[in-house]
Amino acid sequence: MSTIQASFGQTLTRASLLPLFLFSALVAYLVPSALFTDHVAPAPEPETPVVWKAEYSEQYPGCVSTALWPASERPAALVVLSADGNTALVTTEEARQQAAVVDHARTIGACRNIE
Repeated sequence: MSTIQASFGQTLTRASLLPLFLFSALVAYLVPSALFTDHVAPAPEPETPVVWKAEYSEQYPGCVSTALWPASERPAALVVLSADGNTALVTTEEARQQAAVVDHARTIGACRNIE
């Protein structure tokens, strides 16, 4: 009976050596690479404060913040905020042209009609 136990033990040892070696090699690679590689943190997205003010609704009747504009509806005009802080009511075509020229104007509102 000791011969059977000895041969079973040798067989078990031989059968487990290859998986044990592969597991050890995998752990030896993954642990240091996870610990010592430079993890690049995703760039923080710029915070976009709500710039639509109540006075814009009075200044541009029929216009609302782009956050409130229904996605299924196409605006007739847009309210843009320039880099110097001035607002203007422009057509969608004018807004495209300003964006192409990199005028640094930001769309803050959408309008149902052009006034």
